[in-house]
Amino acid sequence: PPPSGAMAASAGKASTLKRVQFHRDLPERDARCLRAEARSNASSDPESGSGSDSEGEEASVSREGTMESSVVESSVVESTVESSSDSESVATSGRGKRSSVSGSIASTVESTVDSSDSDSMFEGGKCRLKKFAIPLLVLVLIASACVAAVKANFGRPSEGPQGWSNSCPMSAPPGRQLLTCNASAATSWVDPVHSWDLSVQDKQLCKERNAQQFWWQSPEGRNWCWVGLKSKCHADPQGHRSWAEVQDRAAEVGLAPPRQHSDFSPLMKPEVCDRAELGRTRNWTAGQRASARAWFESHVAVYVISLPGEDERWQFISQRLDKLGICYKRVSGVDFRIPGQLQAAKDAGWMPQGFNVTLVEERAASKTQQMGKVLGTLGWAVAHFKVQAEIMHDASPLALVFEDDVEPADDFVEKLWSLVMEELPCDWEAVSLLSGCPYGLCVAPHLTRVHPDINEPAWRCRQGVNWGTAGLLYRGSALKTLSKRWQQVVFDEERPHCLNIDAALASMSDKVAYYAVPAVQSPGFLREKDFGSVRVVINTGTGAGEMSEPAASPLESVV
Repeated sequence: PPPSGAMAASAGKASTLKRVQFHRDLPERDARCLRAEARSNASSDPESGSGSDSEGEEASVSREGTMESSVVESSVVESTVESSSDSESVATSGRGKRSSVSGSIASTVESTVDSSDSDSMFEGGKCRLKKFAIPLLVLVLIASACVAAVKANFGRPSEGPQGWSNSCPMSAPPGRQLLTCNASAATSWVDPVHSWDLSVQDKQLCKERNAQQFWWQSPEGRNWCWVGLKSKCHADPQGHRSWAEVQDRAAEVGLAPPRQHSDFSPLMKPEVCDRAELGRTRNWTAGQRASARAWFESHVAVYVISLPGEDERWQFISQRLDKLGICYKRVSGVDFRIPGQLQAAKDAGWMPQGFNVTLVEERAASKTQQMGKVLGTLGWAVAHFKVQAEIMHDASPLALVFEDDVEPADDFVEKLWSLVMEELPCDWEAVSLLSGCPYGLCVAPHLTRVHPDINEPAWRCRQGVNWGTAGLLYRGSALKTLSKRWQQVVFDEERPHCLNIDAALASMSDKVAYYAVPAVQSPGFLREKDFGSVRVVINTGTGAGEMSEPAASPLESVV
């Protein structure tokens, strides 16, 4: 017999919907459902009888109902998939998000099953829906995950030993305006004559005092007053001291002239940003925190460089980022003590094929350079170019690279959002979030425009200022050109000091737009934990816990 009027209307309406027909061809009902149907119909309509003709009629109607319930289930699947994928494409993070999506899907299925009682469907339809509820839930979860992945703005590599952390949110949907700078912030030019103008007498006094104390450093083209001043900063590069305080300390021990006699600030306009109190935590409103979180999750991809086997470091940084609710991806560091790593790095494009490691080691050990072994320094540099290749592959709008000994501040997300939205000019290509011994121009309360240190000769890669690669922010659209230029400076066999990638980037800051947050600011954006230097361990060949400073350059062992 034909279906009832209500059932026919429902089936006709459902036929106009786009649907995912997971249960188009339903299997025959099992015996229990048939018996339940018969009992239900018999009890609800005692006058109908229980003969074979009646049972055949009910079976026919039941099969009609089966197709109808299939259509209903399909509609639920489609709407649930679309709603769940849309919600996942919005910035969401934390381990609990996927479970909340699952919960909403499960509740939808359960409500569908329960609502069958109130419809004109029979009891057998309810039995049948319950039978397929669990497979339906599994299929919905798989479908929602697939749709969300397709909608992602930048591709996440598949989960693995070096994959993204739990429940990484997707980026901003295509078409949304990217917010990566403050268009009203003024750009600045690099001053080519920012140097310490000293009297002949001061220069002579500094040479007499410092040339002997820093005997391992070549005198060629050196400003010995500047060498003495920097040595006090190098002794505690993250000490949250302004350059004025550093010069006072250097003058006390005769390493530099007192400020009253010859004042020199490596940061021009120091009153703008060379102050510790500027790094304090702000009282963020709930609205600001929400805006910062949404912006961060839709714009910034976070990468962590960590050598395999450095379990203590990795546990520290991963737990810290998990606590802050920051999604991250681990990128394995590069250890050239492992056979085959050098050629693998060249084949991957992380360093030039023609780079002569033997030659650069000879130059580094020369009397002029006085660097000692550089195998660890080379690995450090190559690891950063490795993660840059990963960033370019993922095509994220902004990328943040942490080293595994860094501790971001409690309000790191809010501070970064504020820095980019309020202070960062639109010409920027890279930002260091912790710059020790900064050199350049203060352009905003939390930002310097890095300048090359022309007080130091080019053969030393103008090394000794703007230390640190603990936290680097890159602009995705500018990274390809920046990385290419950077590699050309770093992999120069005649200038082994340029293997220190922070020195190399600062030395070329007249050609690229490089900004930095001064380390004087406390607590600032982040700080480094004292795990010791793996780079120095590899350079010197010492074991863990037996770390020693390079024999030739003790004060520069950190770089």
